[in-house]
Amino acid sequence: MATQSNCESPSLFTCHQLDDLTVLSLSSDLRACSYASRQQQYNQLMKQIGEADSIHLVFNLEDCGMLDSVTVGILVGLAIAAIRKGGTADLCGVSPETRNILVKLMLLEPQNRQLAWQIYDDVSHVLAGIATASHS
Repeated sequence: MATQSNCESPSLFTCHQLDDLTVLSLSSDLRACSYASRQQQYNQLMKQIGEADSIHLVFNLEDCGMLDSVTVGILVGLAIAAIRKGGTADLCGVSPETRNILVKLMLLEPQNRQLAWQIYDDVSHVLAGIATASHS
């Protein structure tokens, strides 16, 4: 699943494929991504997830200096869609600050939580984890 944004404002994600894994690297400057461009890319990715038999996403946050609630909502929406299609959604490159933001935004009421993120150090660890799980 590769995507290119045709919007004037920068894209929220850069996307690339590694084997069966779709890596969505979050922009380093979320403020430069307009709401319209975020919505356009989200809709495009949701369409691609809907058309896939199964999809394995990893959200690479290593260049992300901050998160806002709109971006967290996008991550959650894409992850839930992938999981409902029989795929997976994981995080990598999560700084301690970003982890704290995610905990505050997503884990306030664990009984209502729809996602349990698997968090890896980087994309190579995601691939190793998938390889290990497929051999179990």
